[in-house]
Amino acid sequence: MEMIGILKRQTVIVLLFICFFPTMAVAQVDQFKLKQVLQDANAGDISACAYLGKMYYEGTGVAQNYNEAFKWYQKAADNGAADAYVGLGVMYCKGQGVAKNSNEAFKWFQKAADNGGASAFAYLGDMYYAGDGVAQNYNEALKWYQKAADNGITTGIYYFLADMFYTGKTGITDYSQAKKYAELAIKNDTLDIVGHRILAKLYMYGYAVEKNIDKAEALIEQALAHCKKDGSSDYPCNTMDVKGELFWVMGDNVKAKQIYESINKN
Repeated sequence: MEMIGILKRQTVIVLLFICFFPTMAVAQVDQFKLKQVLQDANAGDISACAYLGKMYYEGTGVAQNYNEAFKWYQKAADNGAADAYVGLGVMYCKGQGVAKNSNEAFKWFQKAADNGGASAFAYLGDMYYAGDGVAQNYNEALKWYQKAADNGITTGIYYFLADMFYTGKTGITDYSQAKKYAELAIKNDTLDIVGHRILAKLYMYGYAVEKNIDKAEALIEQALAHCKKDGSSDYPCNTMDVKGELFWVMGDNVKAKQIYESINKN
């Protein structure tokens, strides 16, 4: 009974410490976690090696250090820890802690995907889409993007799918699917630009929806507003191009020409 009382008092003390000194408490917990993970990793625990790589990569509980992150990810991956495969792929892809190498990045992403690593699906889609580290293949890109979306990986995925179905990059144009993914892109990203732009074009021409010029214009203006909010320097011209296209569809060739000329000046 006395031991139980001591444990209860210790628990209360810890809780009070966390309540009144939350920052210090978190720091203490992080230090304890780092010490424990480091001890396990050095003892050969492969999962701990992968987790330590993640800690160093993110700067969680320890100062961010890409060289250390790569070292521990590599050790974990070499010993079959699937959790480390995506981490290595990202580091090779971005040149963090190691020389940038798209071929190596693709290799590790593929290995992660082969082991069921859903987070690798989107990366493979990106690489096939861009032809980075592998021959460009839109059909493979579409396959991996859809697989990512089906597994809940949605960030930056829906607008790629919308674009591919709208433009027919795979050889198949499907405006209904383009609409579906454009709307999902807008729903899942408050600053979405591409989804707005594609949906605007669907309403502009009446593809898979009833033609609605006012709605198309509203979507374009929303996309431009989002460009300003996130400081994007690439998308505004593309969106202004669609705005020029809208005026051309409306028969206002003078306004369309003015917009296109302003794009060329920039």
